[in-house]
Amino acid sequence: MTRPKAKFAGLALIAALCAGVTLGLTAPGWAGLDEGAAAAKRGDHATALREWRPLAEQGNAEAQYRLGLMYDKGQGVPQDYAKALQWYRKAAEQGDAIAQNNLGFMYSNGHGVPQDYAEAVQWYRKAAEQGMAEAQYNLGLMYNYGKGVPKNYPRAAKWFRKAAEQGVAESQYNLGFVYYYGKGVPKNYPKAMKWYRKAAEQGDANAQTALGFMYHLGQGVPQDYVRAHMWYNLAAAQENTPAAGGRDLIARSMTPTQLAEAQRRARAWRPGKQVAATSSRPDAGGATDNRRRIAGIQRGLASLGYDPGPADGILGPKTRAAVRAFQAREGLPVTGTVSASLVAALRSASSAGGRGPVTARQAVPNVFDQFDRPAPRSLENTSTGSGFYVTGQGHILTNEHVVNDCREVRIPPAASVAIVARDRTSDLALLKSPAGKVGAIARFRQGRGIRPGDD
Repeated sequence: MTRPKAKFAGLALIAALCAGVTLGLTAPGWAGLDEGAAAAKRGDHATALREWRPLAEQGNAEAQYRLGLMYDKGQGVPQDYAKALQWYRKAAEQGDAIAQNNLGFMYSNGHGVPQDYAEAVQWYRKAAEQGMAEAQYNLGLMYNYGKGVPKNYPRAAKWFRKAAEQGVAESQYNLGFVYYYGKGVPKNYPKAMKWYRKAAEQGDANAQTALGFMYHLGQGVPQDYVRAHMWYNLAAAQENTPAAGGRDLIARSMTPTQLAEAQRRARAWRPGKQVAATSSRPDAGGATDNRRRIAGIQRGLASLGYDPGPADGILGPKTRAAVRAFQAREGLPVTGTVSASLVAALRSASSAGGRGPVTARQAVPNVFDQFDRPAPRSLENTSTGSGFYVTGQGHILTNEHVVNDCREVRIPPAASVAIVARDRTSDLALLKSPAGKVGAIARFRQGRGIRPGDD
């Protein structure tokens, strides 16, 4: 399964997810903010700047935050992380939770200031203690990876839980993950299933894959191939490669009636809505759902090494440039706009492998990666083992301990293979080699007296 997902607390996006913050603004101040927000929504950043700058200079925390965002993204002003940091700090020091979180992100990533994880943790904590789900999630990540604080899985789980209870799908998935593996909490398959399900029902492909895996093996629930196939199928429709492998594998053990029922359920399934805490902030641009979608694209691009700017859900010039670069690399029409083909390509590219460790801005690697991946470095051969092909599609059966804690698994001469499924209880793992990389397929027979050298 995969390690916890990282999520940058989106800037405008956070306004839809954070806990309510009473700013104590006067009516005229709100009017100027509303006019600036309306201008920003229609792309008139010059007018937004005219409305917000005087308010920011007068000490209005909301305007200070928005001005910081403009400098952060280069909207209406040249991009300037140092000035973004300056305005975020002014708002953060007045207790603005969004600004506190974003200031933490600037320190965590060295934007406009030398990288300082300890300082990032302080600002994340201030926002998290105000109830902001995004900051709670980011603080959980810092504890999980030991960034700015000693690594502490129980505290990571605590903050993941707080964000999960506010409906953040990524945190729900992470909480399911820590229960599945017992990272900071006692291992508990039913609780893992509960949180995986909450995230899966929101459409999270990694959670859907994990849910399918648990139904497949009967972990925490009675074994149910129909439900397993349904969840695998839903995740595979989002270009989740491990889910597609699991779906195809389990289909071989299902009757035509079971397959038809699983497919019917997948067609009928509809995602639930993500729960958002209330917010006292006016909407700064676009519908919340669309903003979330764009923020997810920004996180996906960042995880692949592009620089779309902060994951604030705004399709600004920097994000469009990153989209165009990705589209060009993937052979898509270079439009700089959001489309279903863009989303599918991003999901496919992200599931092919990840970078580690995940920061508060990066996306998650594929669903069967390990929980705690080290920082990028050259690969070292840490274990070897044997396996054998069991299908003509390149599936390889080996021992789970052979691939445990491996960043990458290869077969001679140098082909990388994907970990499709694993069962630690039985010490078995199923791998999938690239197309065309299939050796002699092993054959099995029942009975006693099998001698060395038999098929």
